[in-house]
Parts: sequence; C-alpha cells; structure tokens
Amino acid sequence: MDEEMILDDELLGEFIRESREHLTTIEADLLAIEEGGANIDAELVNKVFRAAHSIKGASGFFGLTKVKELAHKAETVLDMIRSKKMTPNAEITNLLLAAFDQLREMINHPRESAGADIGELVLNLTGLTSSYLPNEQKASLTQTVSLDPQWGAPVTLSTFDWERARSSGHSLYSIEYDLIHDIERRGLNVLDVFRKLIDCGEILRCEVNFEAVGTLDDPIGNRLPLRLIFATALRPEDIGPLLPQNREKVKLLSEPVVAVPLTASEMKAALLPPPPAAALPRVESDVRAPASRTAPIAPAAATSAAAKPLAPATPAPAAAVVEDSIRVNVATLEMLMNLAGELVLGRNQLRASIAQKNPRALKAADQRINQITSELQDVVMQTRLQPIGNVFGKFPRLVRDLAASLKKDIQLDIKGKDVALDRTLIESLSDPLTHMVRNAVDHGVESTEDRVRAGKRREGLVTIDARHEAGQVVVQIADDGRGIDPERIGKVALAKGLITAEKLEGMSAKDKCALIFLPGLSTNTQVSDISGRGVGMDVVKTNLDRLGGKVEITSTIGKAPPSASSCP
Repeated sequence: MDEEMILDDELLGEFIRESREHLTTIEADLLAIEEGGANIDAELVNKVFRAAHSIKGASGFFGLTKVKELAHKAETVLDMIRSKKMTPNAEITNLLLAAFDQLREMINHPRESAGADIGELVLNLTGLTSSYLPNEQKASLTQTVSLDPQWGAPVTLSTFDWERARSSGHSLYSIEYDLIHDIERRGLNVLDVFRKLIDCGEILRCEVNFEAVGTLDDPIGNRLPLRLIFATALRPEDIGPLLPQNREKVKLLSEPVVAVPLTASEMKAALLPPPPAAALPRVESDVRAPASRTAPIAPAAATSAAAKPLAPATPAPAAAVVEDSIRVNVATLEMLMNLAGELVLGRNQLRASIAQKNPRALKAADQRINQITSELQDVVMQTRLQPIGNVFGKFPRLVRDLAASLKKDIQLDIKGKDVALDRTLIESLSDPLTHMVRNAVDHGVESTEDRVRAGKRREGLVTIDARHEAGQVVVQIADDGRGIDPERIGKVALAKGLITAEKLEGMSAKDKCALIFLPGLSTNTQVSDISGRGVGMDVVKTNLDRLGGKVEITSTIGKAPPSASSCP
C-alpha cells in the first residue's frame, strides 16, 4: 500500500523552507569535496550528509516516498565518502549533483513528486555504492533484515543500513510517539522532534500508522502513532533525557558490534553531562539482532547493482520558484526593535505635548518622530539587501560542467561576494550574469590545444568581480581568452543583414564589439545546446536596460575581454 501523504500547509511549508536552506550551498560544497579528492574534509562531507539525512527523515513523515528514497541513496554514497571507502571524483560528483537537482525539484513541487522519474538516478547511485563494496557485502544492498520488538509490528530495514549502523557503534531503537498526545497537545512541532534526534543520531525509518485512526464505520479514535527507527551512539541508560515524555515507548532493537564514545555534540543534544577526563573504553560486543532474518528486496531494486554508466550532471530546466522568505541579520532585527521602542516613546511625547498645548514640546516631538521614522525606513530597506554571492553561488558548477562538455580546463575566480543589492535586483541579475559567464567559457576561453599553441598556460581563467563604484554596483566578468575581434563581429552582422555597410564603415572598434548585443547575432557557425542561436547577449542587454543598468564590453585581441554590467 502506498504511503499516505501528510501535507499540512504550515508544516509542509516549514519543511520546504528548511530543505531549501539545506540545498543552498550543496553545489559549492560538493565541488569543494571533489577538489579535495583523497584529502577528505570530514566536516564538509558531514554537512552535506546531514542535509541529505534531514531531508530523508522529514520527507518520510510527509509521505514523500520518492524524495525519501532518492535522499537515502545519496546519503549512502556520502556516508561511504566520509568513511573514506570512496574517494570523490568528477563522476561521483556529477551523480550527486544530479540527485540533489532532482531532490530540489521534487521539494519545490511536493504534490507532483510522486510522478517524478527517479529510476535511473536510484539505479546509478545503488550501482555506485555496490562498485565500492567488497563482494561479500554487495548482497546487503538488495536484502532486508526484520527486527522484532516486544510490542508492535516487526521492523524491516535494509540489511546494508542495519550493518552500517551496528559497525559504526550505533544502537538501534524503536521510538513511538502519539502525534496527538505526545506532540500536538504538548505544543510541540514534529519537525523539532526530528531535528533533536538527528543532532545525536540518524533516523533510519519513519512511519505513521494511519490504520490506528480507523475507518468511518469505527468509533472516533484519539491516537495517531508515529514510529521512528533511530540509530545512535547513546546507550540505553543514556537515551532517557533525550525522550523525557516517551521513555516507556522506547525499545532497544539492536546493539552495536563495537561501542564508541559519544561526541561532544551528541552529548549536548542528549543533555548528558560531560565525560570524565579519562578516555572512555571501547567495549567489544557480540550481540545479535533479535529475531533477525534476511529477505530479498523486490526484484526491481535487486537489479540496481548493475547500474548504467554515469552521465555528466546537467541541471534540468525547472520552473522558477519564488522564495517567500528572506534572511535578515540579527543585528538589523535588534535595530528595528530599538527604533520601534523609540517610536513609541516619541508618540507618547507627542501626545503629552498636545495635551499640554506646549508648542515648543510639540515641535521637539515632531523632530524626534521625523528622525526615528527616517532611521526606521533606512533599516527596513537594509532588510531587503542581500549579498550578490547568492547569485554567484551557482557559477562554480556552471563553469565546471560547461568546461567539461567543451573539453576545456577552466578555473573560476570570484570576488566581492559580500557586495549587497536589493533582493529584487539580485533575482533579476541571475539570467544576464549567467549568459555572460556562459559566453566567457564558450566563446572567450580557447581550447587547451589553442592555448598551448598561443604560449598561454593550459588552464583558462574566468573572473567575476563585484564592487561599489560611484554609487553603483559594478559586476565585471573577464576571461584570459582570445578576446573579441571587432572586424569579425562587423562582418557577421553585415552578412546576417543586421547592419548596413555604410553604417559599419563609420563605426569604431568599441561600437563594433557592441554589435554582439543585436538579436540574432552569433559568431558560432553551429547551433548547440550552449550557444549559436544569437539570443544570449541580446537578453543580457534587454534585462539590464529594464533594471536601469547598462552593460559595456572592452577587449583586446588575444587578451582578456572584460564585460562589465552596472546597476543603480
């Protein structure tokens, strides 16, 4: 039976906002992990793992089955990277990027997620995991283990997940909550419960027992059980403080093969006292899972080990999602609170002046309120300012993927990420800047062979620089490629009938370079999925004109041709 969906608008909205926040820096983090190679940054990998795990845990509660399945497969690969069983490379990064692209799309449109096609991604992620496992462990990916608690239905888990939890020093617990009595009537939020558990362990399974509610013919029920399978390094005697209202509903399912000391963050999350100065001993154990038995997973999943070759990750086009929240600095919020308090005092002063019919006091109160409201307006405007780095964050992956598809070696250098712009401007700048970066990679930087013949270093360089200049924000995009040939641009424009020979004859080199903004002009002779249609730079100029900005191009043949756009 398909899992029921719990799509409470407020709760689902909170899950979507939190998931988007998790996904904000995923691309940059994965690229940094790939760049590190065998020198794995455990903290960074754990950050990405936690993002996938948080999405998996909460999506199971909402019945978003495909979100949960895909996040679980990505989480498994990330766990193998952090345990150094897998060394990150371009192929692995491509697959993880594609998985998180699909997760983002399903999270943005949760009600349509059930129809998403994740089959190939799941197959490839499972195949990738299998290829790094010893032969004797490969079968664990397609088998399940059943754990029988003293009460409730048996718990079925992936054998791989169960063995991974036990070998990493985790005990497995079955925890039952009543969504009505344990959470809602206590004024709690189920997502807060998940967050607290994830801080000191992993949620391996989440299921809501809708059958306990009964049918329309049954008496009205007042229970809605939620069962979680929780893996943690917390021992049975230590898990109590984590679940003060549910101690009697916690059942130990399986003990670890090797007990390991708790980390400081796990102790803090579980509200445990710090350990003594002496190191905690490692306790060997040979405990078997109660009534465990293995069974093959459905045949469709069993074929996942034979994964297809991994394709380069290319972001699928998705419908634009309008963000309904914004991050505001705490200091800015405190300024707003202080100004609001001063405004109340000014109002009281004004009332007193009116009651006393005191012209001097009335004038002073008026001046005070004018000053406060002006400052309040300035601070409110600051809440709309966002760092332009929010736009720049997608360019490392864009340059990486384009360079790979064009067989070029290109480095990206970004400066001025902290330059602030109004949120509306930042959202509107995304497309123009993307077109200019794509142009720099495709048209600007030569192939590796051409660069070597020209006496340049093999690796090309694209630079994005944002800065304040004369009351405006200037964004400069430069590359160290071949430059723009104004004579060639002029000939192409003339051949396409975009300009007359008389007008072309009187144009300067700078004016000829500006012809690339004409709709329909492209110097590429073949149309590809990257360029050749003659619409990219036209879109750049049109969008910037609409924003009240401008775009300029300067170039020297054989040297870096920077494109600069400015916005008020």
